[in-house]
Amino acid sequence: MSSFFFNFLIFFLGIIELGNANFLSDFHFNEQKKNSTVYVDPSGHGNFATIQSAIDSVPQNNQYWICILIKPGQYREQVKIPREKPYIYLKGDKSGEVIVTWDGHGSIATDATFTTEAHNTIVESITFINSYNYPPKATKIQGWWQWQA
Repeated sequence: MSSFFFNFLIFFLGIIELGNANFLSDFHFNEQKKNSTVYVDPSGHGNFATIQSAIDSVPQNNQYWICILIKPGQYREQVKIPREKPYIYLKGDKSGEVIVTWDGHGSIATDATFTTEAHNTIVESITFINSYNYPPKATKIQGWWQWQA
């Protein structure tokens, strides 16, 4: 009985893979890079001390999800994800404890605290503050599949 189940499972998976070849290749299940998480820590105990330096380390035209895990702290920087750096997941380590502040005083097009132009961007548990303008102009989002929590 288990031999029949095993053969059926292999047959079924083969059919699914043939039918969904484009779907499966989009997610690169078999080619996922091993070092897909980098750590940002303002005290210097991570791979990077700033969020922007971690983003800058992502290869251009990246095709794999890279998680940038950000340790709690105050970050005084402007964060920009350019169009050619998709599949970035910025994740604050603890909700409400990762705060990014910038005092841009120009337009939101040039001075937002956080800007993404890349497709497939996820941001979670990070507070962005523009400490100069009122009303605040803290984020600018373009592209596909962005989400902020």
